[in-house]
Amino acid sequence: MIELNSKDCTFKKQGGERDLEKEGKEKLRHNYPGDEMLKKLIVKYQGNLRKIANDSSVLVEQVRVMTWINDNLELRRLASEQRQRRKSRKSKVRFPSNPGKEILEALLINYQGNLKEMAGNLNINTDVETLCSWIREEDLENLVEEQKKKRLIRENREAKTQRKPR
Repeated sequence: MIELNSKDCTFKKQGGERDLEKEGKEKLRHNYPGDEMLKKLIVKYQGNLRKIANDSSVLVEQVRVMTWINDNLELRRLASEQRQRRKSRKSKVRFPSNPGKEILEALLINYQGNLKEMAGNLNINTDVETLCSWIREEDLENLVEEQKKKRLIRENREAKTQRKPR
C-alpha cells in the first residue's frame, strides 16, 4: 500500500518513507560538473546553454544546465554577462547612425540600388526604411533610381540571353 503526503512531498511505502523533494534535487545533481567547471564552460560558450549541454565533459539536457545555472546566483550573473558580450549575428558592420554620403554612394553603386540586398548582405543591423531615410537625408534618391534602372536593364539582358531559341 502506498500513502502519499502532498504537504511535505513524502510518501510511505511498505518498507519505509521516501523524500521526493530530496530525490529530485539529487537527480538534478546527477552529472553536475561542479561550479568551477561550469564557470569555465559558461565563459567558453558565452552562456549558450545548448553548447554547454553538448560539451563532452557534461553531456546532459539543456534544461538541466539551465537549472544548474539558475539555482546559483553567481553562475546566473556570469551567464548573463557572457550572453551580453556575445556578438549578435548581424554585427559585422554597424551603422548606429547615418554613415555619410560617400559610404552610402559606394554601397548604392555596389548593390545597384537594391536596398533590401544591401541591408541583408552587409548585415548592417538596420532595415530598408532606415536606409531610405539616410538616402533622403543625403539627397541620393536620384542615384538610387539610376542604379535600379541599370540593374533592371542588366537583368533583362541576362534573361534574354538565357532563353533558348525556338
